[in-house]
Amino acid sequence: MKVVKLRIYPTQAQEVALAKAFG
Repeated sequence: MKVVKLRIYPTQAQEVALAKAFG
């Protein structure tokens, strides 16, 4: 997830979606 953040800098909405997907 850190790699994804560094590469594309997701918005809060995308971050929440990722959190739910990996949740």
